[in-house]
Amino acid sequence: MSDEVAIDGKNLTLEEVRRVANERASVYVASDAKEKMNASRRVVEKMMKRGDTVYGVNTGFDFWQTFASNKKRSTSCN
Repeated sequence: MSDEVAIDGKNLTLEEVRRVANERASVYVASDAKEKMNASRRVVEKMMKRGDTVYGVNTGFDFWQTFASNKKRSTSCN
């Protein structure tokens, strides 16, 4: 069994999570996963540059969006 756990976006097991959490196994991001992450980032950056709405990037996730709206309303009433 390897002392390293690869994050590749496909094959993470509960046993590997346990090894990282309990045995402090090393973790690395596999090179093909890095390539996919970079490609995804480029897509998001293009969308942002066009001014598109990108859920969770330039919008809030529901809880945080609601929290921010409530906070904004409460401070504007003062």
